[in-house]
Amino acid sequence: MNIIGKEKIRRKIAEQRNNLSAEFIEKNSKVISEKLLGMDIYNEADTVYMYMDYRGEVATKEIIEDAFAKGKKVALPRIVDDKMEFYYITDIDDTNVGYFGIKEPVSNEIARGENPLVIMPGVAFDSNKHRIGYGRGFYDKYLAENNGYNKVALSFDFQVMEEVPFDNTDITPDIIITEKNIVY
Repeated sequence: MNIIGKEKIRRKIAEQRNNLSAEFIEKNSKVISEKLLGMDIYNEADTVYMYMDYRGEVATKEIIEDAFAKGKKVALPRIVDDKMEFYYITDIDDTNVGYFGIKEPVSNEIARGENPLVIMPGVAFDSNKHRIGYGRGFYDKYLAENNGYNKVALSFDFQVMEEVPFDNTDITPDIIITEKNIVY
């Protein structure tokens, strides 16, 4: 594993995301969301395990609202004792500020299976679908314990690089969706 390389990429992408305009995020998040909402992997899922966007990530509110409108169950992650678990929500406002200032579900009903689609955030990706997360391995650990779930990553195009460092504990998404491309 190339930790130095991962940290350098995290800093570079964080700087780029911090400089994004609200208009860029809104416009491109909408394009990314519309791509996802038209895909079988999303439409066939009964439950959507979704992240709440934070600090320049692809916005997820439209996806969450669509999932509710289509009668899907929605679950958000919460960090407890340095471990991530997904909990059901019944409304987009069923959250409080939690770990690292990110909105987390207030519900204590743990999400379990039910044909889920996990929608993953990430810092950087490559064309082989390798993913650099935020460094704590929450998604990698969760997905290693809950394997077999379909996984889609949402990313702005500038976050997809030719190659990113990875190791054998890094879980890759099945699909990466950007405003310009879909990587299968």
